[in-house]
Amino acid sequence: MRFELFLAMRYLKAKRRQAVVGVVTAISIAGVAAGVAALIIALAITNACGAICKTGCWPTRGMCN
Repeated sequence: MRFELFLAMRYLKAKRRQAVVGVVTAISIAGVAAGVAALIIALAITNACGAICKTGCWPTRGMCN
């Protein structure tokens, strides 16, 4: 096992007494992952619309002005 993965798992796993901490950690990680995915998708859409406007292939010309 790689050192980085070992170190991450060591601190992400909850002890027996702290089961709630593990659930909160999982929800936090899922939230951050969803936020990053949303930002990546938004940037991709923005770049695609910009490229379409530059080439002039947009169906309605009024959106690019």
